[in-house]
Amino acid sequence: YYTRSKEGRREIQLKWKFNMSLADYQILLARQNGGCAICGVSEPNHPRVRYLSVDHCHEDGHIRGLLCFSCNSGIGHLKDSLPLLQRAVEYIARHERADEDLNIFFT
Repeated sequence: YYTRSKEGRREIQLKWKFNMSLADYQILLARQNGGCAICGVSEPNHPRVRYLSVDHCHEDGHIRGLLCFSCNSGIGHLKDSLPLLQRAVEYIARHERADEDLNIFFT
């Protein structure tokens, strides 16, 4: 029965993948005020995902925090690379300022 319950399966998955207990997950979630460490939402933002994702460094395995599906996917697609993330921020900032100028190409 333990492995058939949702909590039991989650406990096994957390222990196997991240060497953390469900209690550790709950403590981390409480430290993050019940939401994603980046955007703060309390839901994973994906219809098939029930929990916030455990974000971890793929090189050494240390756990960084809990993220919603969108934030976890975003940093994953940018390869957890700080230079790429910084370039993405600069790109968005540059185009927010230039929105009015760029509209001449699309009207």
